[in-house]
Amino acid sequence: DNVTFDVYFGTSSPPVFREPANLNSYNITNLNSFETYYWRIIAKDSNSNQSNGPVWSFTTGGQTTNDLINDGFENYNIGFIPRGDWSVKEFGSSTCRVSDFRSYSGSKSLRFRDGTIDSTSSTSVRHSFEPVSRGILTCYVYLPVRGTFGINGYKDSDSGIWDEVPFNVVFGSNGDVEAKNGDNYDLILENYDTGRWMEIKISFNTGNTSYTVWIDGDQVGSNLGFDGQWQDSWNTVADVRFICFSDAQANDVFLDNVKLVEN
Repeated sequence: DNVTFDVYFGTSSPPVFREPANLNSYNITNLNSFETYYWRIIAKDSNSNQSNGPVWSFTTGGQTTNDLINDGFENYNIGFIPRGDWSVKEFGSSTCRVSDFRSYSGSKSLRFRDGTIDSTSSTSVRHSFEPVSRGILTCYVYLPVRGTFGINGYKDSDSGIWDEVPFNVVFGSNGDVEAKNGDNYDLILENYDTGRWMEIKISFNTGNTSYTVWIDGDQVGSNLGFDGQWQDSWNTVADVRFICFSDAQANDVFLDNVKLVEN
């Protein structure tokens, strides 16, 4: 029998029909960097029989073109706020200082401390950079207990703490990790680990107003929509912030090896 193959391919799962193919291989070009793609093959013969293949996926790599942030906090004095391109805001009893108590690599990290549970204290550290439309943010976070810790992107450095947030990932005091998806929050991971370093990676693209989240190499959130309130105005991202809240006792949170690359 003559066998043909229908190719389904795209960034959504299940993927959409692309075109029929008569060969045992199929070439696709012009893929986006750091994007997850899904594909499947349906084989058909001349007797109208067909065999549906499973849905497969892969994530592309890419060449980075510009380091916007690359900091392991090794060049700052212990016990002080990191300077230069970083800025820190402390409220109530919360503090944020460079520390040699724990680090992912090297000898230092950034330490968030708040021994209270008063729902009013918080501390945030932010880093502004030249506006970009696409990027990959990677960092390492150590939470000794479950508290509330957030990683946010912002449209520009003048944005308020909850204004114009393209991406927002929150490690909650209930043990869940949630990510903003349009106007809502999606549960992307249950029962996150404490007492060890976690690798967090966030890929964002203002062209399709979406972002993807990986934790320890596992993709846990894909094609999450930017904050719905501001989706129509997204052109670039120019600021990232790390925020620790004291609605739970999130004492001694550590941040290390923060890297942001334009891609």
